[in-house]
Amino acid sequence: MSGATAVQATTAGWAGELLRSWDEQQQGFLPRREQRFAVMADVVERLAGPRARVLDLGAGPGSTSDRLLRALPGATCVAVDADPVLLAIGTEAYTPEWGDRLRFVDADLRDPEWVQALPTHEFDAVVSTTALHWLDAGSLHAVYAAVHGLLRPGGVVLNGDGMPYSPDAPTAGRLAQQAYDAEHAAAFVPGGAGDWEGWWEQALARPELADAGRARDARRAAAQARYPVRPEGATSYALHRAALLDAGFVEVDTVWQWYSDRVLLAVKAS
Repeated sequence: MSGATAVQATTAGWAGELLRSWDEQQQGFLPRREQRFAVMADVVERLAGPRARVLDLGAGPGSTSDRLLRALPGATCVAVDADPVLLAIGTEAYTPEWGDRLRFVDADLRDPEWVQALPTHEFDAVVSTTALHWLDAGSLHAVYAAVHGLLRPGGVVLNGDGMPYSPDAPTAGRLAQQAYDAEHAAAFVPGGAGDWEGWWEQALARPELADAGRARDARRAAAQARYPVRPEGATSYALHRAALLDAGFVEVDTVWQWYSDRVLLAVKAS
């Protein structure tokens, strides 16, 4: 089932409309987005079980949590994000369907105290998609260390994101960029998927999100003064792997990949 179909089947009103357009523009950037979701759900079920307790980091409006809850009817998710607009959309759209199975938490992963905002401190799996590349290297190491402490023995991390090749592999890096540029050009044409800026214009024009939009502006201004500037481009595969190993995970490797688009798996010792 595609992301757009899944949203249309269960949500209505202004939040459902924004989720459908969110999925459209995300699919334009990431044509294999639903493949990522399917692989992550499959791995969570195999390694953490159908009733997995899942933590979703940088969850946005909850797309990853939604896909996992559909695939694993006994699972629960805690979805963490710091954007008031995306949290408001996700809460409005998904709470009527998922109820207590999905809880949104307002917290910034760059804040060392983000863990304290969670309703529980024990999870079977931690997931993230297209989010952790926003973190500087120090924050990424700190988040993975905190995640290691939140997972039960044998718990897993699954991070789906763009993770560029090493500079020592320039041919692979060039191929990945060429493939991405070709798909991006095909998606974002007149009548094609809406772009990032256009989606935000649409969302912030909604009167239901006026307060959330003002809160978002204030937070972004405060964050610029408080936190390190995020790195340009995506965070490398080598950095993710090193940070996970430093955090204490005993096994770190790729379970799905299309050029530099990967799902990285990390396993905590049993």
